[in-house]
Amino acid sequence: MSEVVGVSHYAQLDRVKLKLRMDQLPQDRQDSIDEELENYLNEVDEAINRELLARLGFFDEHGNKIEIPLTEDSNIPLDEDLILIATKWAVGKYRTEQNDKPEIEQLAVTEFENYLDKRFGWGQGNRLHLTNLKTRITVSPFGTGEGGKFNVLANNFRNLSILEVKLGGKAVETIPEVLFTDITGKLSFVGIVPTPTNVQGSLAGDAHILEVRELGLSDQRVSGVQNPHDKNLDRRFVNYMVGNNNAINSAQIRFFVPEHTPLPSGVDAVLV
Repeated sequence: MSEVVGVSHYAQLDRVKLKLRMDQLPQDRQDSIDEELENYLNEVDEAINRELLARLGFFDEHGNKIEIPLTEDSNIPLDEDLILIATKWAVGKYRTEQNDKPEIEQLAVTEFENYLDKRFGWGQGNRLHLTNLKTRITVSPFGTGEGGKFNVLANNFRNLSILEVKLGGKAVETIPEVLFTDITGKLSFVGIVPTPTNVQGSLAGDAHILEVRELGLSDQRVSGVQNPHDKNLDRRFVNYMVGNNNAINSAQIRFFVPEHTPLPSGVDAVLV
């Protein structure tokens, strides 16, 4: 999102000024116009957030809290289409106010309504079914040797759910030991590449699928475990169901285990 005086907006100020042919004005005049345009950016923000809330509600079908306003890091990420529409909308508001020409603003409003239908559709029973919202994971580094540690950021899983991690089909030890997503369905944790045992062979020398899975109900339990994200005292100490064959959501990524030295750290893996 663009920023004016430290405030984030859906519309991008530089694009608005470019479309209004204000980018070539003297800097002192641009500074004055920036303050004026911020009013239009704020109006667009308010209109978009109001319609998003009406369409999406506060929670999705899994009970995850929907984060509004949308940003690049929200569980429903801001996309380029909405930025373009918001920018046109802000330009249209300026034209309507200054030249009494509402055509551009009216077109932007229509495009926004079509955008909502195309991206989100309509929910059922006040719960939105986000068919385009996919679970995803980011890993850094994108590979390391046996016994090495790597960082994982998981997004768009169900809120307050338990996760398990496997690499090449083998269980991965994690820190913390039991993985709970937060109220938005996110979680950051550390994984440790499995080492060879008498039962399991080595993963070294090849790329493997790293999978993070959200678990459903089964006969296995983690008894009396406190979910650190759950503020409801009635739910803090329960028998959380854990199972290996009942995954609800999952995300996968390719991860390389070298034979000898770890790969460089600080590089995000590419989703597969």
